[in-house]
Amino acid sequence: MPNRKGEGQPDLPEAGVDVLDPIFEAIGIESSHVPDQDGVDEISNSLTLLLRPGMHQDHPAWLSRMSTGLVRREAGGVYQRLAAGKGEPACLLLIETIMLSLSRQFTPDRCLPRPAQGRSGFTLIEIVIALAVLGTMAAGVYLGFNSINTYAVTSRLYSEAQTAAQNQIDLVLSREPFDLSAAYLSGTFNPLLKRVPIEVMTTAELDALATTGSGLGPVVFPTAAPSATPSISSPYYPYYPYYRTGSGQPISREAFIYQDPVSGAVVVKGTLVTNVVDTGMTMTFAGATNNLNVRRVSATVSYSFRNKNYNVSMDTLRTADQ
Repeated sequence: MPNRKGEGQPDLPEAGVDVLDPIFEAIGIESSHVPDQDGVDEISNSLTLLLRPGMHQDHPAWLSRMSTGLVRREAGGVYQRLAAGKGEPACLLLIETIMLSLSRQFTPDRCLPRPAQGRSGFTLIEIVIALAVLGTMAAGVYLGFNSINTYAVTSRLYSEAQTAAQNQIDLVLSREPFDLSAAYLSGTFNPLLKRVPIEVMTTAELDALATTGSGLGPVVFPTAAPSATPSISSPYYPYYPYYRTGSGQPISREAFIYQDPVSGAVVVKGTLVTNVVDTGMTMTFAGATNNLNVRRVSATVSYSFRNKNYNVSMDTLRTADQ
């Protein structure tokens, strides 16, 4: 048999061994096909059991033994039969020839290639489920970050509203002069004396201020937050930026809650309303009852954020200087 591997020919499957068909039929093996390694082993075992007991299927190792002097394995895996030893039966030589031929023709690298195992991959269902899980996780993360951001913005706006209310309370407690005895010296409130700051005026006193004025004429309060600063000669100038929505209403002013740090635009703004009420507290001493002139001031900041209304309120008490 020609050695195609030694001649550099490609490893192609060999055709069926038609010459050995009578022998295969005699020992009960089908022919006219290209057997694989298991088929070769079956042929060799059948032949050895038929002609010479004691031979095993590991015929290449058996044929390559050097003690019998029958075969010799040369470079490249080629077996060459040597001269038979003295007294070897002719049937043994026949079997050796057949087995050598089969061993050379049906070595593992010359058999038909086995189908390669398919590469493992993902099915469409697995991909869809994975995408659904990833989408759910991404939505959860987005909602979580959005909730955290909303909570942070809400807390910041609440702190800003508290600051605005606290500033108004500090202004109420620090404005001077606050002398109710002098303001009511004539028995009624006289705004021309300018003895009561506007931050601690009651609604009745505000109505008197709007009617009489403070020396420059009646004070006309705007009904909405002013968009520009009035002139110095205006009677309203000392009371800017307060406004009143109507008669009998407390003073209000616009409270800027949050501005965009980049553009400077007002994102959230609220309204600061200052309510002043005379507590009417009195004290009796040495048979005389005197008014303590104590007023309760409430500063309330109202604003809206994400269609939700918020109110921050602070209260304080202010006693007249005299």
